Amino acid sequence: MPKLMPKPKPLKKGTMNEDKTIEQLSALITKDFSLEQSEVPVLTHSYDALRTHVIRVVKNMLDHNFSLLLTALYRIDVSEQKVKETLAVADPSKMAEILADLILEREMAKVLTRQKYK
Repeated sequence: MPKLMPKPKPLKKGTMNEDKTIEQLSALITKDFSLEQSEVPVLTHSYDALRTHVIRVVKNMLDHNFSLLLTALYRIDVSEQKVKETLAVADPSKMAEILADLILEREMAKVLTRQKYK
């Protein structure tokens, strides 16, 4: 069974860099999931709030629109191998959490890469 992905290396709490990174991460997730801005949690400066929201979105998609979830995972560029492994082996009650962690891990990598080469 796939392990839950650890949170990305934490940024220094309360720094402008952390707030900016979480804000960029939130914006990227909103775009990649084609969410309305109003659907994103108000606490966009909190990684945990964002993670909880992504878990809810993924669970909803797993239950009601699986093909849209697969399209989003492809667009985000989450490893197909990891997705297949999760879908084949993961406990259904943990599947949304594992997929959300994979999404956040990939989106965070994009944000940090963009910041590095900006």
